[in-house]
Amino acid sequence: MRKPLFILLFSVIAISAILFGIVAYIYKDATTEYIWKDNTANMKNNQAGYYALSKFLQKQAAPTKMIHISSMKKFEKYKKQKNNAILFVGNGNFSNKHFSNSNLDILLKWVEDGNHLYIKESKYLNEKLNIKFNNFPVKKQKNQYIQAACEKKYNQLKQQYSGKFPKFMPNDYMENCSLNLSIFRLPENQQDIFILETPIEKLKHIGGFDISKTPNVISTAKTADDIVTVVRIKKGKGTITVVGTYELFAHPEEPTNIKAIHLNSFDNAYFAAYLAQGKSVIYSMSPKNNDKKNDEFEKNLPLWWQLLKKYPLPVTLFVLMIIAAVWQYARRLGGTRRYQNLAEKQITAHFAAQGRLIAHQNEHYALLCEWQNTLLQEWQQKFGRFSQHNPRQNAVLIAKQLGVSPNDVEMWLHPIPDNLRPNDILRFVRSHQQLRKQQQ
Repeated sequence: MRKPLFILLFSVIAISAILFGIVAYIYKDATTEYIWKDNTANMKNNQAGYYALSKFLQKQAAPTKMIHISSMKKFEKYKKQKNNAILFVGNGNFSNKHFSNSNLDILLKWVEDGNHLYIKESKYLNEKLNIKFNNFPVKKQKNQYIQAACEKKYNQLKQQYSGKFPKFMPNDYMENCSLNLSIFRLPENQQDIFILETPIEKLKHIGGFDISKTPNVISTAKTADDIVTVVRIKKGKGTITVVGTYELFAHPEEPTNIKAIHLNSFDNAYFAAYLAQGKSVIYSMSPKNNDKKNDEFEKNLPLWWQLLKKYPLPVTLFVLMIIAAVWQYARRLGGTRRYQNLAEKQITAHFAAQGRLIAHQNEHYALLCEWQNTLLQEWQQKFGRFSQHNPRQNAVLIAKQLGVSPNDVEMWLHPIPDNLRPNDILRFVRSHQQLRKQQQ
């Protein structure tokens, strides 16, 4: 029963290994062939998640500097150096725990003095600006401009990744794209910027702003359902741009992964360049990450760990099957004790040999007893009851009837000894063979 189970377990592990190898090959292909040059493992923690954005903006003519700041305390040292600066507040970890209402008041005052701020909405900030943020149901309305932008990008990707395109792009790309794309109308002219708000996937609700009572609105980005997802407001001598997600300018990951944040897609990066145009300095800010060891670990993740994070259930099942196979093999093999010295090893070997000899002797003794009982029963049936007090006389009588030597019969009329030697065993076997031959 064990052998079929072992074969079945081995087959399952072999098939899993093949599937695991196929997945590893596909994943390796997706992460090496289609990857951004600056997409290092620590980009998410570097420069408030704006590492790729900073590389893009440094190539633009407008900004002169881009400085990363890890705390409001450090920002205090920079904020008075120059006016007409812009601050990108990033990283979803910037919660109330790290960013208090008093810090928001400092930033709002800084904006009023003639600077510019890009920040995610929050309850306190919304109250200060008199805006509301809600989750609006998606009505899946169509907008000809958004549809045209999605179709243009779809054709670009299809041409760029021909041959591998079906593996990365969903069949309903156009529908999902139209739900996640927003149009930002530049106030200076009639040009439109198309912004991808979230990863391309089906949504039932989308976060948006109610700005019906908001004063000094300069411009907004709206979805096909006319939901405001980005709002730019005049505040004193400066401006503040409020968004519903930090992912708008997040670094690009796999360009063809449908769940990646597409800084490269549509006009997200150009929207950031528009906001930074003509500014004296660009700041990006996020909480300081003190876990340097974890960053270093994440920086050099092996492929098997990446697979575990991407496909936890299949990889876990595969590992459990390997553990089960090793346990089954170890259980069948048994434990092996390491001996301390030669004498202990010799003594153990002696006892083991003695145990095997005793086991075989017990088997031989039981077999001879069985033969003896069978012979005695047959002789009693043929020759009647014979004398119990004279085994030699009985042996001669039976031997005469069977035509064998009395010695071959007499040895079976006595109790079989417990401590049989090899020669004794052979003698009994030969006698039994002789008796069986004559009886047949």
